[in-house]
Amino acid sequence: MSLDTLEPGGLYVVLFIQNVPPPKDDFHWGLYLHKYKNIGGTKYHIWDPDRDWVWVADHGMTTGLFKSHALVGLFQIARVSPEWECEVDRAARSFDDSLNQRPGIGCDVWLFWTPAPGNGTVVLKCKDLEALKAEILDFANQNAQAAAKAVRPRPIIMSRLCGL
Repeated sequence: MSLDTLEPGGLYVVLFIQNVPPPKDDFHWGLYLHKYKNIGGTKYHIWDPDRDWVWVADHGMTTGLFKSHALVGLFQIARVSPEWECEVDRAARSFDDSLNQRPGIGCDVWLFWTPAPGNGTVVLKCKDLEALKAEILDFANQNAQAAAKAVRPRPIIMSRLCGL
């Protein structure tokens, strides 16, 4: 499992277990936009470092996506052409200054604001976000135990709902 196996321009949901054993539907969610086969891409996520419901944006280039022991897998939701990469980056960062002013914020809620239809950056062809979330959770729940046992390689799949 390496960056070579990912599609340049692929937009992936990355999921991480938070506890061992992993409870059902309990994951940390992020986005990863893969740019270059050997160089990596940008990971976008928000997190609550002190577990006090104060969320912090944490975005940046990474080559170490597969190094996390907590990684469940990658779930591709879109293909982003090079001319749209800046728009995806803008959309992912657009809530950074107001994260804690938004009721119900969490990493999964934030994730669906970013590529959602109607937010100005239409890269996601899937219109039913609840069905997409269910598809992603099904994938994550099926692979959580393997992540807890550090089974390699981690799975990489494409959404059936997003027209890939």
